[in-house]
This record gives sequence, structure tokens and C-alpha cells, in this order.
Amino acid sequence: MLMRNGVICWLGLLAAVWTNAHAQDALGDGRGLENNLSTQTRLNFQRPSLANEVRFRNAIATGNAPGGVSFRGDVGYLAPSDFRGELGSDDLFAFRRDALYSGLAGMGIRGTEALQFQFSMTTGALPPRNLVGSLTYGRGPNAGVTTGRLPSGLDPAPVIQRAPEQVEPDTTMMWSLRAPSAYETNRAYLPVLLLSSEPRAEDQIGLTASELRGVRRTDLVDEPPAGRIDTAMPVEPIETSFTKLMERLEQQAEQLPKPPASEEEADTRPEWMKRLEELRQDLVQPTPDNTPGQGDQPSSDEPQNPDELLHLRTNPETLGLLKRAGGSVDSFVPPDATGVYAEHMRVGQQFMAAERYFDAEERFAHALTIRPGDVDAQVGRIHAQIGAGMFLSAAVNLRSLLLAHPEVASMTYDAAVLPSAERTDEVLARFRANLADAARENASLPQLRLARACGLLMAYLGRQRGDAALITEGLAAARAAVERAYREAPNQEDARESRLFDLIEQVWVEKTPE
Repeated sequence: MLMRNGVICWLGLLAAVWTNAHAQDALGDGRGLENNLSTQTRLNFQRPSLANEVRFRNAIATGNAPGGVSFRGDVGYLAPSDFRGELGSDDLFAFRRDALYSGLAGMGIRGTEALQFQFSMTTGALPPRNLVGSLTYGRGPNAGVTTGRLPSGLDPAPVIQRAPEQVEPDTTMMWSLRAPSAYETNRAYLPVLLLSSEPRAEDQIGLTASELRGVRRTDLVDEPPAGRIDTAMPVEPIETSFTKLMERLEQQAEQLPKPPASEEEADTRPEWMKRLEELRQDLVQPTPDNTPGQGDQPSSDEPQNPDELLHLRTNPETLGLLKRAGGSVDSFVPPDATGVYAEHMRVGQQFMAAERYFDAEERFAHALTIRPGDVDAQVGRIHAQIGAGMFLSAAVNLRSLLLAHPEVASMTYDAAVLPSAERTDEVLARFRANLADAARENASLPQLRLARACGLLMAYLGRQRGDAALITEGLAAARAAVERAYREAPNQEDARESRLFDLIEQVWVEKTPE
């Protein structure tokens, strides 16, 4: 009995001494489960790792960081552990890198916010802000968030935020559908947008009107707070090959005979711009006056004689203006051009020289996001797609470019901005194989579409090489495929492409006088 009591006393003494060891984790220093969350003490607070931050910023500089924060330029060095070998998943690397953080992934589209949006229609509450207005998201210049203490000199990366959007009055009154009185009261205060400035103007302004506030001028795009210093570097205008082409067109137009002046003439544009607009209109949708055989009949989607829409009649003076203004391009941007756009174009051209056509296509696509509709970036993307074997995409982009800017048909490009000669020969061999498959009587519609694309690209490469026989071969094959598909099912797209073939044949093929 005494021995048992002695054992119990010893166990109690040991338990009293070791109370601090209860519920401890064996990992680390044994303080992982302490509940002191203060950042001012040494207990249970993990300081940020400078090595991890340096590795992350190195990944940004070398283009391996996810979430769209990777630097798109060429810094001239690689990460210490960067692997640059070829893998089967290389074609998906850029997509996975850029799509890791989606702007809509955490917006509750299929979660609680969608239910809140439905209940807001019955309870009169404001709908979730994330589900109203534009769904465009990006990494803004002023969107910074700090999740903890960072080492000195290291700033947090910008987070995804809603892009600046224009005034959308109709989306601010959805909450009042349940209460008509609130709707009537607020409707008098809600402004109505009467007109706005040009979409590409520097200052997006509009004119609004309401019953209470009257007519007022308003800014359609959010402006930075007053007093904020603009630290952005000024961007100098870049003289591209397309701007030089437009200057040559203006100089050549001075030699054209001027039409008689009319007092009722409201169009003050130069004559050469009017001629290009008429040519563009005839390519896209010819008017009844310019369509052979139509006379004064109104235009319709199904004319009486569909074959009449397959051919284009070009003004000889306009055609001569295009031929004289054409030139040769050896570089998309000047060597001393600065800016993100110029960097993308320059690196894309370097990738073309290195036969990295997929990377070049990505660079030119990024340049287009900076300057939407830029002609030189579109041409670079077409050349990269030809080298990468994306023939249908290249043909669609080339067709769209020539329809929007027919003056580009007079331009030629040097080997420095084209696929290599060896790659061009391989591409031409594939073109001829595809054209042979489409020449069969039982050719399918996809084969005919591929043939028209290959024929157009073959003629384009012949134009760049100065090979008239190659131009004729490509145009003949493409025209045969288009006319065959058009006769089976007449449509505006095939007729438009046939008229485009007429234009490029007149510009690219030099006909000897009889």
C-alpha cells in the first residue's frame, strides 16, 4: 500500500513538472502551437524569407513567374536552375504560366455571389459589384497589397483588379426593381449619356443629362487622384513601315488630277484617302453603282446573278497610286525605338531569325494588345504563323489585313522579317500537297478551304520572293477553290475573297502590254 502511494506521488510530481510539455509538436523548436500571434515578439511569427523573394523576382525577370507578372523582354541571363531543354509540354508552358491566376476564378460566379445576385432582385439590395458591369480584369499600376512585412526595397506585385470602365447607367438601377418608388426617385437623378468622344481620343469625355442635375460634362474613364505624380516615362512616336507607306501615298497623290471643287462637298479628306476608302468598300461590299450589271437596283444579299460579285473593277489611277507607293521593309521598328511595343516587335523579329516561330507569334500578339490594329504587328504575326505551320490562321489574318488596308498589298518584306528560306521551301511543298488533294472531284469543303488558304499564302510568298510564276500558281489554285465553293453555295465571304484575288493579281503581277 505504501509502495503504491509512493508511485502515485512520484507520477504526480513528474506531471506537475512537465506541464509545459503538454500538446507540444516535436517539429521545429517545440513552439509551433503557442497561441501568441503578435508580430512584435519572436514567438509563432514567421518572418518573410529574403531568399524566396529573390527567387520569385528572378522568375519574373526570366519569364517564369505565373499570374501574368512575368517580364516579356530579354534580360540576357537565365535563372541558376532554369532548364531550357525541349519538352513535349513546351507548347502549353506559356498558357499555364499566364492562366494560373484567372480574373474570374475567385469572383463567385458559381458560388454565393450568384445567389446574392438573384436575391437582390427580390429584396431590393444592391447586386454584388463583381457581377455588374464589365468583366475585364487586369493588373493595374496602383493595385498594391501587402500580406506581411517585406524586406527593405522589395515592393509587392500588383494584384488583379477590375479594369477602368465607362459609365454604365443602366447597371446601377437593378437593385430597385422590387421598389418602383425608389426607382422613380433615383431615375430623376440618374444621368443619361447623350454623346461621347471618339473611342481613341486621349480624354474620354461624355455629355450626360438628368432631370435634377441638367446637362453636364463627365469623364468616362476613371482618372488618377489629384496630386499624384506621373512617374511614367514619356513614349516617343515610332515611325513604322506603315507610317512611311502612308507618307508615300500622300506624296504620290499630289500627282493625281484633282476633281472639280463642289460647294456642296462635305468630305474634306484628301483625295487619296477617298480613293482608298472606295477601294475598301468595293472589296468588302460593292455598291450597286460599282457592281457590273446591277445598274440602279438596290443591293441585296442574293443578287440575280451571283457571278457578277466575283470580280473587281479597279480605278487605274488608284491602282497606279498603290504600285508607286509600295516599298521594301527590312525591319518592323527602327533600331533606336524605345517602349514596350518596340521591344516586343524587336524580340519577335529576333525569334523569327532564330526560327522560333511560336515564340515570335506570341511576341507580335502582345504587340497587338498594346497597339490594337497595328499593321506591322499584324504582318509580323502572319509571317510567324506561316513559319509555325498555322496556315488557316495566317490566311485569315492576311485576308483581314488586305481587306482593311488594301494599300499593304504593294509592300514587300526582306528575308530578315520572313521565315527562313529552308522553312519557306518546306511550307511551299506542303502547300502543293494540300492543293493536289483539293483538286480532286470529291474534295470536301474543309479541303477546299485549306486550298484557298494555301493558295493565297503561296501567292504571298511568291510576291515576297519576286517569283511571278509562284504568284500565278497560288492565285489560280486559290481562285479555283473559291469559285468551286461559291457555285455550290453562293455567299458574301467567297465573293469578297474572289474580289480580293483580283486586286492582288493586278498589284502583284506585272502584265506585259500586248
